[in-house]
Amino acid sequence: MKLINFDLEHPFSGIALEGLGHYWDLHNFAEFLGFNFGVPNNSLSLEWDASSKEGNPWGDTGNKAKGCKLVFRNLAFLKMSGRNDEMPLSEDLCLSEVSKVIPEMTEYRYKQKWVESEKFNLLFEFQSGRTLEIGAESVELQSLT
Repeated sequence: MKLINFDLEHPFSGIALEGLGHYWDLHNFAEFLGFNFGVPNNSLSLEWDASSKEGNPWGDTGNKAKGCKLVFRNLAFLKMSGRNDEMPLSEDLCLSEVSKVIPEMTEYRYKQKWVESEKFNLLFEFQSGRTLEIGAESVELQSLT
């Protein structure tokens, strides 16, 4: 997968993106709104909202965006796990971590260093225990005002 205009703060167990000239903390203040699968163009988008948060919702005082979206193009893989039913539904709103993972592996999927040509999926883990694993040709960060 090619990260078009951003990078992960850390290749595994991170909570933020760095792109569009800003830092985007997706854990502490931004709320996950959900995802949309675009059948006609084989795309998937994930969206976060920070419009109701005061101060410094993204961990970057220069970032005035109300929200952000990740748009995956030429979707190749999508897997969503269940959630911990003992957790309140509000925990689905909070990203716990995002990581690059080796596709089709169940153990030892994480790496500290990645070569640009290596294939990877992005794994999003939420406080509720739910996970989203996504494989695509590319993903682009979009700022929502």
